[in-house]
Amino acid sequence: MNKQPGISLIIPVFNESKTIAELIATINKQSLPPDEIILTDAGSTDNTVALIKQLSGNDQRFRIIEAGRAMPGKARNIGAENARGEWLAFTDAGIRLADDWLMNLEKKARENNGADIVYGNYSPVTDNLFTKCAAIAYVPPLQPAAIREKFIASCLLKKDIWKKAGGFPDWRAAEDLIFMEKAEEQSNVV
Repeated sequence: MNKQPGISLIIPVFNESKTIAELIATINKQSLPPDEIILTDAGSTDNTVALIKQLSGNDQRFRIIEAGRAMPGKARNIGAENARGEWLAFTDAGIRLADDWLMNLEKKARENNGADIVYGNYSPVTDNLFTKCAAIAYVPPLQPAAIREKFIASCLLKKDIWKKAGGFPDWRAAEDLIFMEKAEEQSNVV
């Protein structure tokens, strides 16, 4: 009998040929590796899917779902719907994960038995003047022993909570905020 994965990492992708290699590299460096990685392609017109296949090689944890044209919420829902894990970790393409990102989320969930949702921290990538200015303008400063703010791309939640919340709205923007609000109504948040 096959063991059911504990944590499924869900990532919506669309035309990420310039950033997908770095994301996959950071997934492969996780001190607590996810049991499965589902990348839902939302209709990329570049070589994103081919790159994912090449970069993931024979690693059976990686699954690519080609969803056709889809907004981020729909792509996340397709990934979550196909996930085998009890827990869903969400991140986004274009992100570099810290090596201990998933381990810290899982540790917080374990320490807070009964937690249904755990939000993690994040730091913006500021590799040019524009991104530095945007980070200063839009991202709150990091506080000791606290998270910046709730962010779906640094989140671990029980699959059951995703179902109870009805998944993400099929919108281009703010679908994550609406989902988090609905999910929190159904759960114990840490």
